[in-house]
Amino acid sequence: MDTHSHRTEATGTTDSILDSQTAGEEDRGTIAFCLFKYFPYGGLQRDFLQIALEIQARGYRIRVYTLTWQGDIPEGFEVVLVPVKSLTNHGRYKKYHAWLSRHLRHQPVQKVVGFNKIPGLDIYFAADPCYEHMTRTRHSRLYRLLPRYKLFSNFEGAVFDADVRTEIMMLSAAQIPVFVNYYGTQEKRFHLLPPGITKDRIATSDKAQIRRLLRAEFGIADDEILLLMVGSGFVTKGLDRALIALASLPDSLLKNTRLIAIGQDAPRAFLRLATSLGVRDRIEILRGREDIPRFLMAADLLLHPAYTENSGTVLLEASVAGLPVLATDICGYAHYVEEVGTGKLIPSPFRQERCNAMLQDMLISPEREVWSANGIAFAKVADIFNMHDQAADLITAEQAEPAPQLESLEITEGAYIADELRGRFSEEHLFDQVAALQGEMYRDMITRRTLRFTEKGNAYFAKVHFGVGWLEIFKNLVQGRLPVISAANEWRALRHLAGTGIDTLEPVLYCKSGWNPAAIHSCIITRSLDNTISLEDLMGEKSCNKILKRKLITRIAEIAKIMHTRGINHRDFYLCHFFLDRSGQPDQHGGRLKLSLIDLHRAQIRRRTPMRWRVKDIGELLFSALEAGLTKRDLLRFIRSYLPEGTSLRASLSRDRVFWNRVQRRAVRLYLQDHDTLNLNIARLTGLDR
Repeated sequence: MDTHSHRTEATGTTDSILDSQTAGEEDRGTIAFCLFKYFPYGGLQRDFLQIALEIQARGYRIRVYTLTWQGDIPEGFEVVLVPVKSLTNHGRYKKYHAWLSRHLRHQPVQKVVGFNKIPGLDIYFAADPCYEHMTRTRHSRLYRLLPRYKLFSNFEGAVFDADVRTEIMMLSAAQIPVFVNYYGTQEKRFHLLPPGITKDRIATSDKAQIRRLLRAEFGIADDEILLLMVGSGFVTKGLDRALIALASLPDSLLKNTRLIAIGQDAPRAFLRLATSLGVRDRIEILRGREDIPRFLMAADLLLHPAYTENSGTVLLEASVAGLPVLATDICGYAHYVEEVGTGKLIPSPFRQERCNAMLQDMLISPEREVWSANGIAFAKVADIFNMHDQAADLITAEQAEPAPQLESLEITEGAYIADELRGRFSEEHLFDQVAALQGEMYRDMITRRTLRFTEKGNAYFAKVHFGVGWLEIFKNLVQGRLPVISAANEWRALRHLAGTGIDTLEPVLYCKSGWNPAAIHSCIITRSLDNTISLEDLMGEKSCNKILKRKLITRIAEIAKIMHTRGINHRDFYLCHFFLDRSGQPDQHGGRLKLSLIDLHRAQIRRRTPMRWRVKDIGELLFSALEAGLTKRDLLRFIRSYLPEGTSLRASLSRDRVFWNRVQRRAVRLYLQDHDTLNLNIARLTGLDR
């Protein structure tokens, strides 16, 4: 290995890394690239390498954080092997992120670019489709109870949530509305890149000779049909579908057809499947290799029946090589196949019988020469070769407000300390330091403590969780509720609300430790809300005039609508948890009242809020306002502001009658738990005077 590149076998310390910049070179700063694994033949890995090389050529130093690196290291690259271990992949990825966070705190860089989804990136290269969408459309609800799901879902949210500043480089326009639907990502954060095909994939003038030599190498006759599959990850690429389609061919066609699959994956299960289908002698599975262009020019058809494919670069690579394509229409680049006329697409929903029939038709179709010629002609005029340059432009551009570099966005485990408290707390024994705090005690229980303290003239609230115990867990489960076992729930909810336009508490410290659900130790510290008053107290003051009351009703309804639209329900949605800024200063969201929502430790976050939990929230809110002098006009004002844009009040009262009746009944039930009877005004308000 040359002296300008090196592999750092990191030990978990934060010792200085060797400077890879040679004397006399212009140093424009260091760009850190993060990917879990590097091997030479993966599509994501090839894109990473081409982009990093382009950025290096512009005068930047390249540092790569990865768990494994296979193959040669380019000259000048600094590769840091992150030294973490775990029994599971998701456990290892979680430790990778925690280690990376600590390391970057002591060895900061100009920007952090991720090729896998992890919190705290400046820029993310979206090579993978939406994990949340795949999970909810392919797996049962039980899958979402697994630690694997929780980690990958949290990591994806830490890239795409509306409150995050990460810029996103997209390969597929089709995936943008999917992410927006699940996370409310601002569309301005998406940057659609063109395909990044390397020009060595274009058919060369000696294509016929390359075809003849490769076929001779693998013992394939010139008149035999060669099917090709290329792509690491045989499961998602649909190799099982390809084998079944091959086996379905008529004997006269099958005996003259061969399949070669190339990719960095375990072949054993697919070899067994081929044997059971009776086509083991018709297939060959090869590991990833450098000479893919030879296969593209030697084959007769690219078969790509993928289950999921964010882009599908190989579809374009085959097309410009003059190789006809049969692929599923879910691939990001599938539209090129139809638009250019280089093959056919298997429509969704996928049916194996249709795939089988389309394969047979294409193998005997006289259009194969037309499909091949269309692809070669397309290569001469297509704008599909400069993706890596555009990605480098985005990465090296000035970013007005860079994202925090990883350490500040640990989602569910570990520790986070904002810079303002780093002089007061350290990560070592962090929970014990918070538990020992002294201040004004607001709640002091065996399982939880809440207190207010000051540090350097600033006021903070600390919530310390000592473990809820098995009795509390079992009680909640028997009642059909998920127990709240740590401060992680409030931490997630506060992070989730931060970019929604809802004012809330700002967390400045968080930690969680332990594996026993009944004895997890955790804590969260938030900035105190100064010069505010709870709406419960405000209702008793004469200062709450009609104009202010109307504004408050509208704003509370807007907050409820945003929460429920974003899949959040509070579970303690009472007036006492709304705090109004008494300074009279409007918030930053359109000059509205600055109204903060607190006490989110029991909040739940889903894709959509079920009716049951929307009824619970709005019913609790109505109950807490029953004695605040509400009128029916006030209720109608709330409903109008709660409705989606463009929905008429009359239509909602008719269509959503069941929902609003349930809200009223819940409010009345809660009221009667504290009172023997309803007074006349409340009976009229809730429609129970009839």
